[in-house]
Amino acid sequence: MKKFWTGFLMTICLTAFAQLTPLHIESRHTEFYEYVDGYHMSIVPPEDFTATDCYTGFQWPEMAASISFAKIPADFATSKATMEPNLLKSRGLGVRLQREVLMNGIEGFVTKCTQMEKGGQYVKYILLINTGTDETTLVNAVFPLAEQEKLDVLLRNTILGIIYHG
Repeated sequence: MKKFWTGFLMTICLTAFAQLTPLHIESRHTEFYEYVDGYHMSIVPPEDFTATDCYTGFQWPEMAASISFAKIPADFATSKATMEPNLLKSRGLGVRLQREVLMNGIEGFVTKCTQMEKGGQYVKYILLINTGTDETTLVNAVFPLAEQEKLDVLLRNTILGIIYHG
């Protein structure tokens, strides 16, 4: 029984440590990357996602899924503070995961949350990327909760594979 509790506590400590250290991601540019105009970034859009004229990003209308880009006129620390779980909860978002990331050495912060919207429940990955002293880029990947098995890992890996060319 003592071995069980030792192993259990060790697992909890390692899990907590993993959440405290940034996730290091190294992406290499390939021919599959597409440049995102106005953002100094490249992304590999998932199969079936096409560029949209309505906003900067990609969509798969049949799945009600999208990836969009937006510039926030605030430094990274200020932008990250807006991702505080209680603040997001007050906006109707249920936080499922938050993690610091380093994407090719560029500081980022990813939040996975759920939200009721337009009569359905959606999953959102919100990625903040430190793109300057007074600017942060927000990447928002959204899909219906009903499509989580098909789209969750795909969209998470897509946005975490973004390369910033700053």
